[in-house]
Amino acid sequence: MATTDALVESNNDLIEAIEKAKESDRLKTEFLNNMSHEVRTPMNGIMGFSQLLGISDLEKQTQTEFIEIIQKSSNQLLTIIDNIIEISKLGAGQVKVIEKEVNINKMLLDLFSVFNLQAKEKNIVLLLNNSYRDYNEYLLIDELKLYKILSNLLENAIKFTEIGSVEFGYAILKTNHGLKSDSEAIQFYVKDTGIGIELEKQNKIFEKFTQAESNLSRQFGGLGLGLSIASENALLMGGIIGLNSERGMGSTFTLTIPYKSTNGLICVDQ
Repeated sequence: MATTDALVESNNDLIEAIEKAKESDRLKTEFLNNMSHEVRTPMNGIMGFSQLLGISDLEKQTQTEFIEIIQKSSNQLLTIIDNIIEISKLGAGQVKVIEKEVNINKMLLDLFSVFNLQAKEKNIVLLLNNSYRDYNEYLLIDELKLYKILSNLLENAIKFTEIGSVEFGYAILKTNHGLKSDSEAIQFYVKDTGIGIELEKQNKIFEKFTQAESNLSRQFGGLGLGLSIASENALLMGGIIGLNSERGMGSTFTLTIPYKSTNGLICVDQ
């Protein structure tokens, strides 16, 4: 009887392994198809409008519009390449944490300046909730990783929000909120009024090459790498990314990391 049970369990494990392998192959195939589309789109913009700039009698305003399209397409292509390189480095364990003193309030203002333009283009409101704006708050942190994570969360929030607003900010917490570190924590958040994510699909979006729904890549674009990169970078920083969302009711992403102040700002209860 024990032998039969063991065989059944072994068979079930084999079936599960085969299904996972098939799903992995399907996701990789879908990713490669998406990547082909995502790369071709900005490349076509760069090549096509570069050729149009060769027309000698173009008006100045038209030339400016073409140049803006080329620049936007170039930035889009560069982001795609950066994401592919970074996910490869993360998978190979080649990414290191480099901490230094960072002015958090200045970083948030810089992010607001960058993404406020994108929000205005979609006629949505971008809000910066900076409760600690009166403090010159410095943290010991990996600046590049923090900036990338928050940029990714803001870009997604704006991308998937058609009406309403996107709000971001942070709070300094007295407890570590489940982090492995015993230190206090700082929690950043990005809240939107966008399409939201169903509960059963929320874990999926942090996996490589995936979005909550496959048709989203066709509707909104993207390779499905951004949140996976953000999540892995958060783990490297000793932190974690959380999500509270409901379909049609928007999403709130949080990034909670150890709080390493360099100026002794008093923490608050949360």
